[in-house]
Amino acid sequence: MDDDGLEAIIDNNLAICPTFTFLANLADYGERVSAGVGMQDVFRGEIKATAAMMRKAYDEGVPILCGSESGFFLTPYGHWHARELEVFVNELGLSPVEAIKCATQNNALAIKAPDDLGVIEQGRWADVLVVDGNPANDVTVLQDRRNLKAVISRGQPVDLTAPWPDRRSISGENVANWAAQSLTYERAVGLP
Repeated sequence: MDDDGLEAIIDNNLAICPTFTFLANLADYGERVSAGVGMQDVFRGEIKATAAMMRKAYDEGVPILCGSESGFFLTPYGHWHARELEVFVNELGLSPVEAIKCATQNNALAIKAPDDLGVIEQGRWADVLVVDGNPANDVTVLQDRRNLKAVISRGQPVDLTAPWPDRRSISGENVANWAAQSLTYERAVGLP
């Protein structure tokens, strides 16, 4: 996005959802899944360039949304939803609380549900994570499933003993340049 694009976003009162997770996973962990030679540097450069414009947008009051690009070999479902928060902190320079707001309150605005989602208040929908650690100090505690102590979704507890879904290939997908195998959180950080 260039300055004219940013001006159009501001003029039209829009939000932005940059979804850095795929790029960040390739840049930081690509060697663990046999990513193509040189791809890490290309994506690291793309993150830096995009982050600078996203920060400019944020400073202009544009709501930044938090996505994850889940479903690819580098971002299998259930493993990387909180990774975007880390990128927002490290690359955009947001505080952990600002990044969390992007994933909660700002995302609620985007789906036109600000009266139901995004903050913890009486009368709101009860989606809550209870974690071992303080994500207001370190958002990476949200990435490690071992830190999840309880999850409440739509007012009901979630069974945390259930395995994460396996990532299966999608007919016709071509991922050879990016990964030879699925990049789970455990594979990325070296856990069994």
